[in-house]
Amino acid sequence: MNSTWRDIAKPIIAETIAKYGCSNMHRLRKELNAVYPFHEKAMWPYKVWLDEIKVQTGTKKTKPKPPDEPLFALLQEQE
Repeated sequence: MNSTWRDIAKPIIAETIAKYGCSNMHRLRKELNAVYPFHEKAMWPYKVWLDEIKVQTGTKKTKPKPPDEPLFALLQEQE
């Protein structure tokens, strides 16, 4: 079975959050740093790790969704 970096990171992060909670983010960050499963903290695996932490702690900022209407229709309304 092929696992992605995120598939490997998700349960480790979830277990650490369940154990330490999100009330003390400084301590949680230290614990997550200690359980980092990949070799060096660099490149794509580390970016995925950090992104998954943001997703699971609810701190990830999301971009607003574009409107469902086509752009051309919106431009016509402005005229």
